[in-house]
Formats: sequence, structure tokens, C-alpha cells
Amino acid sequence: MDVSVRLDGANQSGQLRSLALWLTAERELRGRVRTVEPPPEEGTLGPVVQEVLIAVAQGGIGAFVAALVGWIRQRGVDITCSVTTSTGITVEVSTSRVRAADAEELQALVADLAEGLGRTHELRGQPDE
Repeated sequence: MDVSVRLDGANQSGQLRSLALWLTAERELRGRVRTVEPPPEEGTLGPVVQEVLIAVAQGGIGAFVAALVGWIRQRGVDITCSVTTSTGITVEVSTSRVRAADAEELQALVADLAEGLGRTHELRGQPDE
């Protein structure tokens, strides 16, 4: 399943680059992460990252979501992540939601996000991961 991550908040391009690096550190996601950078606009110093694309392997949605939530928790600025699957399912999570959560709530958040994104398999008639 392909997953796209977009951000709302300060320094979106820099934050997306940071996310891509964070995700590639995860063994299950290594080699499956890339950034989408259109050609730079005239008069700019370089390309701007618009989104991060992840090819999530069967059974890997939990690892992706856990890594994403871990990265969000480390952010010093307020951002909102929109995660969209190739079938159009979208979930959102914000730094304020993650920061306010204790360990038990974080586990529940990761489970909820993984379940929400896992609905892709239900739509295709495949079992949940």
C-alpha cells in the first residue's frame, strides 16, 4: 500500500525532509520512503518538498504509524499531518494531540491510526493486517 504524508504548519518542506530521514531509519521502511519535489520555481534556491511517499509492505502499517507518531512527538512546532492511502483513506494527527497523550493514550492513538489506514485492505476485500 502506498501512503502519502503532507503537513500543515511552519517550515513544511524542512519538516517533511526531517520526516523522510526519520522514517528511513526504521528497518521496515528502509528503501520505501521518498520525497516529492517539483522542479524549483524561478528565483528560488531549490526545490520544496511537497509530500513524503511511503510504500508500506503488508503488515507494516503499524511500524509506519508508530514511527510517524514518534516523529510528531519530537517536533518543537505545531503541525498537522495528513496521511492518505492510495485508496483515498485519510487520517490526520497533530502535535497538540500527541503531546497531550500519556503512554497509554499514545498506544491507543497508534492503534486507532493503524486501524483507520488499514481499512484500505477491507476496501480491496483483503484481511486486516
